Amino acid sequence: MEHIEDRLAAMTLTPYEGLNPELGDSTPMQLRRSGFSDTIITNLHASFAGLGYEAGVSSFLSHLGQQLAITQSDSLMQKRIYFIVGPSGSGRTTLAAKLAANLKDEHSGRVVALAHLASSSAETDNKLKSYARLLNLPFCHLTHDVPANQFDKMTDFDIMVVDVTLSVDQSNHYLGQLTEHLGTSEVQTIMSLQGGSSASLIRQSLTAYKQVNPLIALTKLDECETTPAEFSALAEQDASIALLSGTRSVVGALAFASGNIISQYLTENFSSALRLNSEHETGV
Repeated sequence: MEHIEDRLAAMTLTPYEGLNPELGDSTPMQLRRSGFSDTIITNLHASFAGLGYEAGVSSFLSHLGQQLAITQSDSLMQKRIYFIVGPSGSGRTTLAAKLAANLKDEHSGRVVALAHLASSSAETDNKLKSYARLLNLPFCHLTHDVPANQFDKMTDFDIMVVDVTLSVDQSNHYLGQLTEHLGTSEVQTIMSLQGGSSASLIRQSLTAYKQVNPLIALTKLDECETTPAEFSALAEQDASIALLSGTRSVVGALAFASGNIISQYLTENFSSALRLNSEHETGV
């Protein structure tokens, strides 16, 4: 221990900009410059250790994509009730409509409905009702005072996508009860997160809804990209990304995430993130 302390005392800490050019161009330094967190770089060190720069970056992004992607994508479209939660303005309602449209196409002959779950019957969601009319889907309004053991007996719909506008505490409590009653094979909670959300907002949102263990849908990706810092925050929270969505269309505008798709997205954004951070550092 004394020897280690002596070695540490002799070390000089410096920002990576001050490193010699050879070390500055290494894989971990470039990953840091692009915005990936030290935690994720350290956790995935084995994926690029011993590889050259380009091969190392490619391997790192591939492993990160596989880590972030949903592991059982086939089962996602086989649930009976989908609860959509998420911060206000994250594209939650539009996501619910897009998912319902996909489920309608996937399960031809089955009745797919859109629903609004609120704290009182006085709350109405005209946007969701408009989407229901556009997609020719049934619409219903639900409140959280319905007992869990009666929830599945209220409607005759085969599949229901529910836009949840309850508070975080109400959502965790009620959705937890419903999931326990109906079973995880019947229910899936999905949280919408807008592309470009800060790492702190991602951590806050995932922590808030941790009790209901939601899958993640990244939304509005045609408006704002998700950066390496944000992907790092998702990975640090052990999040699973299931859906990718833009804002331009309701029908046919939802992509199901896989390790390869997320890795491709990470690769396409890596160079631009690195360039932007380099320009910021040099004051350009």
